[in-house]
Amino acid sequence: MKALLFVVDNPPNMRIKAGAFGISQPLGAGYIASVLRENGHDVRILDNSIRHLGPEALRRIVQDFKPDVAGFTTFTFSAKGCFEAARLMKEADPRLITVFGGPHATYLCEETLADPAVDVVVRGEGEMTMRELVAALAAGRSLEGVKGLLFKDAAGRIIRTADRELILDLDTLPLPAYDLMDMDKYYASVNRRFTDKKFGAIITTRGCPFQCTFCSHKMFGKKLRTRSPENVVNEIEHLISRYGIGELIFLDDTFTMDRKRALALCDLIVRRGLDIAWTCNTRADDASEELYKAMRRAGCRGLHLGAESASQEMLDRMKKGITLEQITNAVALAKKHIGHVVCGFILGMPGDTVERARATIAFAKKLSPDYVTFNIATPVPGSEIYEDVVAAGLLDTTQAPWEDFLELFSPSPPVLTLSSIPAEDLVRLAKRAFREFYFRPPYVWSRLAKMRSAKDAFEHLKGLAAIVNYELCASARKAAAAASGRRP
Repeated sequence: MKALLFVVDNPPNMRIKAGAFGISQPLGAGYIASVLRENGHDVRILDNSIRHLGPEALRRIVQDFKPDVAGFTTFTFSAKGCFEAARLMKEADPRLITVFGGPHATYLCEETLADPAVDVVVRGEGEMTMRELVAALAAGRSLEGVKGLLFKDAAGRIIRTADRELILDLDTLPLPAYDLMDMDKYYASVNRRFTDKKFGAIITTRGCPFQCTFCSHKMFGKKLRTRSPENVVNEIEHLISRYGIGELIFLDDTFTMDRKRALALCDLIVRRGLDIAWTCNTRADDASEELYKAMRRAGCRGLHLGAESASQEMLDRMKKGITLEQITNAVALAKKHIGHVVCGFILGMPGDTVERARATIAFAKKLSPDYVTFNIATPVPGSEIYEDVVAAGLLDTTQAPWEDFLELFSPSPPVLTLSSIPAEDLVRLAKRAFREFYFRPPYVWSRLAKMRSAKDAFEHLKGLAAIVNYELCASARKAAAAASGRRP
């Protein structure tokens, strides 16, 4: 069979962020493409986040390729675009079977299936489910024997099959189908960019045992599953030799969660003599001299740390499982051994106040990492705070403006007010946070001193443009709303 795996273009209110924060290879689609090809199917990946094709171009691709199945990876902010693309593709070829997967389709499977453009929903991990789904379609068999699905039968009844077991041995998966991606078109954000070499992304773990209330972490389970160091380093070698990749981002939720494995992986990178610069996400309670030294030797040039708040009470309410002392220590160790650290903070979580938000802004400046992000709390599907607002009747999941479920650089006020801070005050605080951190004269001079080239300066200008555009868009929307007498 022919399968087209579609990655939707970013919505307009996301493009500011994408321009500053980079676009990574669509690894989810890449893994599914590899599994399907192993089973003899003809697969293409169409990543519209880098191609930006319009409706007519998409129609022509469907009419020329004539796929039997079109797969869509849905995130909450991009769900609307996926629905629109699926409708367009079905108009171009009515026999096409559309399959929706990814976090949004998993957490809101019934709402997703309710859209007329959706034929099948894949719940949870997609590789094995897609393999069996496409095989069943090719053989003309019923889908009721395929685990992990939600679909409508010929009579219009909703069929939910048994849950799919998680893949315990991730080493059994083939490498993502990088050859189906335009590898030169992907780029890292300014706060993850350390060389002028080609950029790649890699995932080495799935699952998370932590219970942060703002995170939608259930799709891959609570148990950490890891790829072996040998398997990961083989992929790194493949990316270097085949595609000339010289810089990587590890997209794991927490690369350092299994300390022993992280050390072994770093040691293997060094022993194989791989020249690769990389960044990863970490937790404050994972920080240590030994680990950070080993990571630096293996090419780590930057860490992304979830600091979240300056209030221990807020950290506890978020179920973050870290202390302010651990955050301070981790940032200090990262500066000492890695040399570059980015901290993320959240404003407007349940229990937050204007005073606590201001303290968080002050804490960020005191820590003085290389970069910060200030996210506005958003109840994304799959998170505990989402479940709370739905249970309280505060959100209609059938009519929610999913494209506005953005946490960073959204020109709109938050979709829901989760704290005592009014929506407009929260937007003002977020804008103030960016201004106070990034426009401090000592910070500006420190960034100028670290610029290596004209290209580096251009990348920094893109980040500055994102902040300025955020300020202008938010102000424009507020003015328009005031003029029309409605909520921004």
